[in-house]
Amino acid sequence: MEVQRQNRAENSSSIMSSKKESLRVALVQLISNNDIATNKKNVLSLLNQIGEAVDLISLPENAFFLRINESESVHYIDFESDFWQPFQDYCKRKKCYLHIGATPLIYENEKWNATVLISPAGEVSVPYRKVHLFDIQLENKKPISESSVFKHGSEPNIIEIDGWKIGLTICYDLRFSELFFYYQTQHVDIIMTPAAFLQETGKMHWEILQRARAIESQCYIVAAAQGGHHGEQKYTYGHSMVVSPWGTKVVEILDDSRPSVVICELQESEILKMRMQIPMKQHRRIKVRFD
Repeated sequence: MEVQRQNRAENSSSIMSSKKESLRVALVQLISNNDIATNKKNVLSLLNQIGEAVDLISLPENAFFLRINESESVHYIDFESDFWQPFQDYCKRKKCYLHIGATPLIYENEKWNATVLISPAGEVSVPYRKVHLFDIQLENKKPISESSVFKHGSEPNIIEIDGWKIGLTICYDLRFSELFFYYQTQHVDIIMTPAAFLQETGKMHWEILQRARAIESQCYIVAAAQGGHHGEQKYTYGHSMVVSPWGTKVVEILDDSRPSVVICELQESEILKMRMQIPMKQHRRIKVRFD
């Protein structure tokens, strides 16, 4: 298996050059559990159900392992193992990119909650590692501590697919507006927000945050999510969606009773129209410095 490591600079500039006027995206909603082999089989089955040509497929956070309770061990995937071979073969055959929103990963001798990207050439890279880890205590719930099992990522990253600039985030990152403002200053076309939002917080915050991030960033938001019952008392909110630069939902998966896929086409003209009619770049008065 050929696995290519790419650093931040390479990811930002080398994937594609000329920009397509539209990008066809498939959004995958999963109900993953703590069995890696079963999750892998289910993902491959869903991918093989995508009959039409797409440019990019996005999977949610915890695509291959979702911890059911905080006491169990996390199962990490070795970046250089042959685990990725069926997905490499798929991307070569379908000539598409596969964005694996996040999965527990051992990479560069550290343990991460990380995004994996597979190109149409079958190249595998780790373009983003989750910056904001989910350490919380909800009322009447057991504490959740991602920082006890993962190392913090340290920086944002932008990739290019068919000329479209894409900012990367994972789940809890959605709550940190400074990350999205950075991507807005870089004029990205899409921000990926793969997630496994808990049902309680999802009902209150999921849609409003996705739509707000699209409006303030003036770009598309692509949000693949976990949804449904994962075992014991573990429920995630689902509602995978694509939001336009205007803040409208282009597509949304409402049924969380089974894994599913939805396909939509993103138009560059929608981004340009929004930025022309509401030229925030020209109107911004407060300068924010990123070190």
